Amino acid sequence: MLGSLRQIIKKFRPTKVFLPHRRESNSDHRATFLFVEKALSLSGLRPQIFQYLIHFRWRFWRVYPGKLKEEKIVYPPKFIVFEKNWYSFWLSREEAEKKRKALLEYKSQIKTPTLKTLFKNFLEARNEIFEKLTSF
Repeated sequence: MLGSLRQIIKKFRPTKVFLPHRRESNSDHRATFLFVEKALSLSGLRPQIFQYLIHFRWRFWRVYPGKLKEEKIVYPPKFIVFEKNWYSFWLSREEAEKKRKALLEYKSQIKTPTLKTLFKNFLEARNEIFEKLTSF
């Protein structure tokens, strides 16, 4: 499987890759990061890697800050915001709608009570944030 992914990467030759964050609390998300990181390393390519964070320290951190709740802006957790290179990308209406449609396909996740709030936050956020990985 690793060899197959390496071949796909070499054929496609991405310049940017978006992955779950390496510090994800969710083991599946963290494993995805490690698997793709290894495949990239074996491919010999060095695209820019941007990481997105969903679960951190066993909690859903994507809760909007109190004073800006009505603005629906996502920020990194306070204790890691100054650690690395965080970028915020504002979504156009079209991009936000595409994101909404994609997330609504996760029907099994939407049925889970603890995930409903997380999905609502994802659906309503006007921006997306990523940390750029500086080396791997």
